[in-house]
Amino acid sequence: MCSSDLNASVVGLNRTLERAVNSSCQDPSEGGSTPSDPPPPSSYPDPDDSYPAPDDPGSEVPSIDPDDPYPSVTSAPTPTVKPSATPKPSSTPKPSSTPKPTVTSQVTLIPSSKPTLTSTQPTPTVAPGQPTPTPEPNSLKVDVTLFLHGLGASGDSVNPFPASCQTNPRNPAVCLSNQHPLRGTRNVTIQVRDEHGEKVTERPGTVTYNTVKGNYEGSVYVGNLGDGYYSMTVWSDNYLHESLPGFKNITTNQKQLQLSPVTLISGDTNNDNTLNILDYNLIADCYSDFQPASSCDSSKKPRADLTDDGKVNQSDLNLFLRDFTIQNGD
Repeated sequence: MCSSDLNASVVGLNRTLERAVNSSCQDPSEGGSTPSDPPPPSSYPDPDDSYPAPDDPGSEVPSIDPDDPYPSVTSAPTPTVKPSATPKPSSTPKPSSTPKPTVTSQVTLIPSSKPTLTSTQPTPTVAPGQPTPTPEPNSLKVDVTLFLHGLGASGDSVNPFPASCQTNPRNPAVCLSNQHPLRGTRNVTIQVRDEHGEKVTERPGTVTYNTVKGNYEGSVYVGNLGDGYYSMTVWSDNYLHESLPGFKNITTNQKQLQLSPVTLISGDTNNDNTLNILDYNLIADCYSDFQPASSCDSSKKPRADLTDDGKVNQSDLNLFLRDFTIQNGD
């Protein structure tokens, strides 16, 4: 309460008390009335009661009747504060329902066909460089069987046909020759000479590795030789030349001739029909058993790889040294 309101209330209260005291001191005989008992203390105004300020617009100062000895002062009602509205909580969005998965019909497992087992051995390659021979009219077809040292059933110059390599099937643990050469087809050449030793013809052909027999087989067409006695020499790349013993009696228009098996000596890496230091050096250039090759390229490596297993190592060097006992071909 401000001081101006309090002063006004005290002044009004003092005037009221003063009139009450004067009335109580008046002689009853003078025609005054006897005052009634004072009101209970609760009806007296409380100095701390708040009154509206006189200059407060919209409010009235309580009036005091001068004839009322005990006026009751009614304090202005305390305005009731209207509570602010509680904000309505926002609704929690309803979670969308997860669609129930559709149950499919039971899957019927159909077993696949039995897998085909593939060989882990490398696929033999065809020897490059030689065209497929075209048979000539009335040409003699010469059938050739070759045993190549270090491959299949063949051995080396020290032991050309080891017993361990003549069994079928051959056991790689005891037969040291490579049973799965990379070059399944190789070039072969037949040179034909007459009975006087003069060269009549020289024809190329191909032979293919026979995994069961451990040898190479093929044919070479040598043309129409005519009647006579002929000698023949056979070789393949990187092998010494081998002459078949004796002469073959061939008649005019003969169609076929089967030669006896021929064994060829390995190690002629430069194809000069001689085993020497030049061949050894080429093997040494590609040797890589413990360290990378010192000076090897794609043209040298197939010639130095005498065992035809894709590596130039101790096996190739051993084969060369064992075949070195025969240094010249026919």
